[in-house]
Amino acid sequence: MKFAHKIYLAIALALAVGGLFFRADHMTGHLLADHASTLNTLGEMQRLEGALDRQLMQAAFQLYHEYDSMHRLLAGIRAHAEGLQGSPSLQQKAFAGVRQLLDRYQAQIDEKEQRILEFATLNSVIKNSTTHIPALSHRYLSGFDTIDQAYLAEVARVTSVVFIAARSFDDDFLRELSASIERLRGFSFDESQARAREFNAMFLAHAGVFVRYLPRYKAVSEQIRAIASGATLDLAKTRFLAASERTAARIQRIGWGLAAAFVFSIGLIIFFLVFMERQHKELAALHRSFQRAATQDRLTGLYTRFAFERAQQVEIPQQALFLINLDNFIRINDFYGHAAGDGLLRHCAAALRTRFGRESDLELFRLGGDEFGILCRGLRGDRYAVVKDQVVGFAAGLRFSFRDHAIPVETSIAISTEPPLLEKAGLALRQIEHTRTRLVEYRREAGMEAQVEQNLRMLNLLHGAIRDDRVLPYFQPILNNHTGRIEKYECLVRVHDEDGNLLPPGWFLAVAKQARLYGELTCIMLRKCFERFRHTHLEFHINISVEDIQDPKVTAVLHQLLQAEPQTGERLTLEILESEEVANYEAVHGFICGVKRYGCKLALDDFGAGYSNLAQVLRLDVDNIKLDASLVRDIVQNPDLEFLMRSLLEMFRAVNIQAVTAEFVHSAEVLEKVKTLGVDYAQGYYIGKPKPDLVDRPFQGQEAV
Repeated sequence: MKFAHKIYLAIALALAVGGLFFRADHMTGHLLADHASTLNTLGEMQRLEGALDRQLMQAAFQLYHEYDSMHRLLAGIRAHAEGLQGSPSLQQKAFAGVRQLLDRYQAQIDEKEQRILEFATLNSVIKNSTTHIPALSHRYLSGFDTIDQAYLAEVARVTSVVFIAARSFDDDFLRELSASIERLRGFSFDESQARAREFNAMFLAHAGVFVRYLPRYKAVSEQIRAIASGATLDLAKTRFLAASERTAARIQRIGWGLAAAFVFSIGLIIFFLVFMERQHKELAALHRSFQRAATQDRLTGLYTRFAFERAQQVEIPQQALFLINLDNFIRINDFYGHAAGDGLLRHCAAALRTRFGRESDLELFRLGGDEFGILCRGLRGDRYAVVKDQVVGFAAGLRFSFRDHAIPVETSIAISTEPPLLEKAGLALRQIEHTRTRLVEYRREAGMEAQVEQNLRMLNLLHGAIRDDRVLPYFQPILNNHTGRIEKYECLVRVHDEDGNLLPPGWFLAVAKQARLYGELTCIMLRKCFERFRHTHLEFHINISVEDIQDPKVTAVLHQLLQAEPQTGERLTLEILESEEVANYEAVHGFICGVKRYGCKLALDDFGAGYSNLAQVLRLDVDNIKLDASLVRDIVQNPDLEFLMRSLLEMFRAVNIQAVTAEFVHSAEVLEKVKTLGVDYAQGYYIGKPKPDLVDRPFQGQEAV
């Protein structure tokens, strides 16, 4: 990490920790305030709970009680309990136990409220009878002329017991009251005592209320006292205090940690600032070293391409770049070793400095692995011609020896006077590959840029054709000279452009190989040809290059198709170009053995266009030979070609080649000649042009093209 980045990181750390510290302090203040509010609420609920319990105790022994106060206390408890549900602190995981206790407390308050309602109802009933019994006793004393003293004694006893039982839950009073009521029921009244009988029934009804409801009144009172809502609330408060203390301790530890981190980050900043000057000096020295490495080649000591491009940012009129390329550098490097290659580069650089280093208007560069540049600034008069002659003479006289071995040095020179100099010189250098000259000057009228544009357009067209499924197979018939039928087809790749125009392979195959799209085209051809010939009995040929054989994607697609469709694969012949140089015979032979296991056949295409040696034929173990057009085209007029073909056919039969095909059969005379010589198959425009459809029929003859 860069030194400045470390300082920025330390400052960012200090700011982040400081922000976290103040944020934590702010949150702690809110948390403590919320905890205090929650504790106050719990305390207020405890106070209301105590007041409610006291009023219930009073109501149990005092029939004349005001129940609205109880309801107000219950409403206050409920309001506080509901307020606690939204408390931020209680939503934290640490207070889950407190929330459970508060939920239990609310359930207990609900139950207590139901019991209090029942308690108040019973109290009202008993209170009503308690007020009526004394009034009835007084009515008996004042309303009857004749008073039965025994009856009066029982009435008085019931009245006194009622007053005592209404303020006591003693079972003895209730038993005594029940006995007195039974005795009152035992009194009888005749027809003349109707008022007394009516009084007795009313008195017994009110007295019976106590016998019927006072036990339930007692049970409900005991149930209310049994509901431990106060204990639950006390436990909730205790647990809240414990959880709050733990939370506060954790926050305090976090605060101490943040404070320590803040102090540490400040210390880091101080440390970095103290050593900043020394680090700055080291970085400055390193920058100078990098600058030298970027602008001066380590191996040769010449200026680099980076230095050249930076120098070109300043526009100077009338400049020329002489680009010298060591054509055989790679071969020297591979054959003699890297030491020889490095020695050649150093020798070239030293020779350039010796020859041109003292010229004030010339600068020397190493612009690539094996490319050197001489930049001539401010051309005047015949200066360009003079420097050009000097560069050509230098390249012609360049000599190099390694360990007493003279090594020939081959060079090419490209010259550009139009900006951008290096790009234009590169275009000219590529033109040398297609010419026999070793010196090319860039000229706009030569169409060098146009060729690059054409390559780019063709590359875009190929990408679009692959994407839009415009890569198509065309089929050229192959005639069996023995049966006279079209039994085979060679599958040839074609491409349609955006307007539907058909492009021949010569337009796009070279670009496809350079752009590494050739394997993609081969995969498309394999899939489409298998699909086309799947439901026929015809044999078909597909061209495959050494590059395809070495492409894992192509071989994977081929093996997948052969495994999936073995019957179609048995009718496939793969044509390998004889003109392609085979660098790794083991890999090619392994590929051939692999596909032959599926019944696939191999043909050597364009035999006669390349080295045409029998050793290669035997080494590749091919089944079919396709004779190149150079052996077939003029065979009618050239007896030497006829003799050569007879010799080749005898040689092929000697090595058990299964079939021989003559390409470029362009007339009936040529067809008749190759038949006479014993060639097995014929292919050419006389047999048929490449077309998108297949025809299975006897050959009727075609018009020569």
